[in-house]
Amino acid sequence: MNRNCTIIHHEGREVLTKIAQILVAAGKGARLGGDLPKQYQDLGGEPLMRYALKAFAASGVEIDRSVVVVAPDDEMVYSVIQGIKPIPRIVKGGSTRTESVKNGLASLANNPPDIVLIHDAARPFVSARIIKDVIKALERAQAAVPVLPLVDAIKRVDETGINVDVDRRTVRRVQTPQGFRYKDIWSAYQKLGEKKGLSDDIAVAHREGFSIRTVDGDERNFKVTHPSDLEKAEQMLNQGRYIATGSGFDVHAFEPGQTLWLC
Repeated sequence: MNRNCTIIHHEGREVLTKIAQILVAAGKGARLGGDLPKQYQDLGGEPLMRYALKAFAASGVEIDRSVVVVAPDDEMVYSVIQGIKPIPRIVKGGSTRTESVKNGLASLANNPPDIVLIHDAARPFVSARIIKDVIKALERAQAAVPVLPLVDAIKRVDETGINVDVDRRTVRRVQTPQGFRYKDIWSAYQKLGEKKGLSDDIAVAHREGFSIRTVDGDERNFKVTHPSDLEKAEQMLNQGRYIATGSGFDVHAFEPGQTLWLC
């Protein structure tokens, strides 16, 4: 098997499939605060976005190509990607997330993969299980997305207050990575024109009438947005770590002599 291909089943056949990954890291993350864009803020001694890159590298999935989409004036990314395999290609993003993803997809067009996984740089704890489940779901659909149920009551609110109840059984929280058959999602993005304010890539797929399958998400795969999210991420990293401090003294008798060594 080609080192950078994954076997999936499609229409009853085993197919060698090239998989590309796009990490979207072109935003500023103003709601988090701080002097740096949130993807570069420190989490356990490393930039936040590096955790997502390492998660894909350690997932057991053969990633043929990796693309990181960053702001046009971004130079910090080159130090972040050191040691990551495959070596990510750096692509300049646009003024919106939709435009940034489109630029990332365009960078793959000359040698298109079969599947592309698009992930938020601010989701540091994506699991190998989610990555593999999304890929598996693409055997039977054009797009796949991890989702989570809602447990609280949901209300639609307008300027007058609560307007109407929303049946929580019919709504889900959506996560990334969102997976697609590359030729389909690239074609859909090329048709967007000036409509560049869509919330995510599944919204693009839905506009084009794609077949979309959902997989179970993971509460750990949250998006770092506010300062409390960064604190939560730090706590998750520290789970299982044990730090102890103490003090003590040691006593020895002196022997005859003129020299004392302390070591």
